[in-house]
Amino acid sequence: GARDLWRMYFDSWHQIGMGTDQSAPAWIAVIALGSTILFGKASLFISLLFFFAPLIFMLASFRLFARITSHNWLRVTASFLYAISPVAVASINSGRIGTVVTLILLPYIGLLISDWLTIENSSWRKIFLLSLVLSISFMFSMQVFVYVLVATLIISIIDFVKYGNIGFFHQRLTRRVTLVIAPLLIAIPWSIQTLLHPKNLLLEPGLSIAGGGPNFALIANPGGTGALPWWSLSPVSLVLFVALFSSTKARVISYFGSGALAAAVIFGSLSISGHGNSSPVRTWTGSLISIATICSVAAGILVL
Repeated sequence: GARDLWRMYFDSWHQIGMGTDQSAPAWIAVIALGSTILFGKASLFISLLFFFAPLIFMLASFRLFARITSHNWLRVTASFLYAISPVAVASINSGRIGTVVTLILLPYIGLLISDWLTIENSSWRKIFLLSLVLSISFMFSMQVFVYVLVATLIISIIDFVKYGNIGFFHQRLTRRVTLVIAPLLIAIPWSIQTLLHPKNLLLEPGLSIAGGGPNFALIANPGGTGALPWWSLSPVSLVLFVALFSSTKARVISYFGSGALAAAVIFGSLSISGHGNSSPVRTWTGSLISIATICSVAAGILVL
């Protein structure tokens, strides 16, 4: 129940194995809060989250796609495709709560981060609101943190080469660094312990169950238990590839999506252990594929 989760989160000593003084994962507090709202029923909160997940995916992404196009049928279709994408089906079927939460939050992150290239125009109020949303995303999947960190490094280097010491470059840099550091500060001390053990950056809540590997990741399917078969090909990779040659904003979006898909392929080829599994298994890359999926759908809308 919620009381047990709160106790687990605040306890300084946990009865795991021989016992450990490591901090409880920050996502436990989020689950505890949701369970508290439902009169302390943690199982009910989890059940409702997974049962209504496809509908939540669709409603959340509809708001984002409404900003991209005013064509109603296109928005509805795009939202529906996002809700039944291979990564959405696999994460629900195999109980991947980290990826489910990532799929829910990505549309809201997209709404807040739409001016990423000219982030100096964003107010600090918007930056800290985005930091709060990212902090919840990081708690459930540090793969999102790895992606944001690498994207920040790459785009900051490009800006430095282009603009050097121009004033707005420093404004961009401080805002982007805030988006990386502020969510980590919110999740202290768990975030610090996670950074000290890099393997944990690739783990999500729950038992460590094998993903499908790099071949599945290349077709935007995380694979593993409950995933769609390989022959149910998703157009995500193809749309990202086509959008790379677009003259519209779809090209910029495809850069971010292709980067996430490439990271999923790389990490999907690794085998790690942890979270109740002592033998190494293929890394689950659902969160990275989720980023590639929403970028692909958004780019497809713009191309159409």
